[in-house]
Amino acid sequence: MKLAPKNIPGAALAFSVVMWGLTPVGTKYALQYVSLSTLLFARFTVTFVASAIALLFLQGRTGTLSLWDYAKISLLSLIGVTGYQFFITSALDRLAANVGGVVLGLEPVLIQTLTYIVAKDRQRLRLRLVPLALGLAGVAFISLTPSHSGSVNALGVLLAFIAALSWSIFVAASHHTIEKVGYERFSLLSTAVGSLAIASVVGLTEPHLNVLIELHTLQAAATILALALLATVAAMMMWNYAANKVSIQIQGVTLYAIPLISALGGATLLGERISTHLILGGAAVMLSIYLTLRSS
Repeated sequence: MKLAPKNIPGAALAFSVVMWGLTPVGTKYALQYVSLSTLLFARFTVTFVASAIALLFLQGRTGTLSLWDYAKISLLSLIGVTGYQFFITSALDRLAANVGGVVLGLEPVLIQTLTYIVAKDRQRLRLRLVPLALGLAGVAFISLTPSHSGSVNALGVLLAFIAALSWSIFVAASHHTIEKVGYERFSLLSTAVGSLAIASVVGLTEPHLNVLIELHTLQAAATILALALLATVAAMMMWNYAANKVSIQIQGVTLYAIPLISALGGATLLGERISTHLILGGAAVMLSIYLTLRSS
């Protein structure tokens, strides 16, 4: 069945959101087999190589970029790719996948808030303060209440929130750059720069990595390849393609599904329990998203 051209951006957004919703589940699954350092190094080495190869094929089909363009893309990459991936992976080393996914659900609220900060639109910004406060209260409630396996790790929740904030800054600040340089080059450059930064830092700070030894299981290797190629490179390409064609509000609507996918994926694939505290905190986050989108 062939998609109508007008439906392609929506399908691209849906692909990205499904991949990102399942990323906490895949990350948590991989951490059963490998250490955090090995996961970061292996995943983002593969991501860098794949992005770099794709960039080589792209050369000659697009115009040249200025030094300032490269500087902006590099800065955005360090915030939205390096920052996001490092913090969320570190968070999931401490949290259940469903908790991490619910915290990431704050992204639409943060994106809207940051968009109006960048635009210096104080009137609309004030309308975002109540939903933002409600969402933050939901996250705080999750972090301060017990779960079935003890207390929810407050540091893990904080790291997941910083990851959500990093990605939101990336989305709010990259729209004009995507328009100028094109979604393909922007996606590949930002993914390559961000991934290289992660792999380099881990490689330099962990000289005794046993990557090949830890990746001897098919489950670990296949999961990391899926996280690298589908949930990072392909999902980033699809997102940035659609981001230049649909409004920031529609992007926010699609992000609505991330916490639901993470919670359901964690419950069905990892056997995670969905606690009452998670439901109540998640409901506050979802309500904050609804209020944000409604006021848009």
